[in-house]
Amino acid sequence: MNLVELVQVTSSEEEAEKFLRAKGILETFDRCPFCGHPKIGRIRRSFFKCYGYRKEWCIRKDSILEGLKVLFTKFILAVKLFILEVPVNKACKELELAYNTTYKMDNRIRQCIFKFVSLVMYGFKHERIDKSIKFSNGKVYINGIEGFWGYAKERLLKFHGVSREYFVYYLKALEFRYNFRANLDEMLYNMVGGMK
Repeated sequence: MNLVELVQVTSSEEEAEKFLRAKGILETFDRCPFCGHPKIGRIRRSFFKCYGYRKEWCIRKDSILEGLKVLFTKFILAVKLFILEVPVNKACKELELAYNTTYKMDNRIRQCIFKFVSLVMYGFKHERIDKSIKFSNGKVYINGIEGFWGYAKERLLKFHGVSREYFVYYLKALEFRYNFRANLDEMLYNMVGGMK
């Protein structure tokens, strides 16, 4: 997403909501998610009500935004800052949000990436190469992994240390960035939208 598109999408909450629906991040409710009753209505700006089950739910239900009290425009901007690799302490100032809120959004994005398709799902097998004998084995070679580790080390230095609890999420996010460098914006929005 270029800057002009970003400005258009974040010009209002309605535009941002429309964008998030188009990407599949927010669900479009045509029936009650609890009982399946078709008669539902929007009662407040971000709430729906089932007239059969008489239960209310938020527009953010079953999305990455569930439980986050942040504007849709701010979330889109936070994703863009995540893509641009802006550290959380700078992103929270740019977004004018609390550090903990921004940190929580970043971690949710990383957790979505962690749940995303791994290489094993694509049919890749892990094969070992003994560097003392040779540096490649047919299609298997070490340049790719060494390139990735160089990339990962450089990016991890920005965080001045990562807790053991979240290291695997950071590493998976770096793997995602490395593998989808060419179209990171589109892949990230599709991936976040596909997580339910």
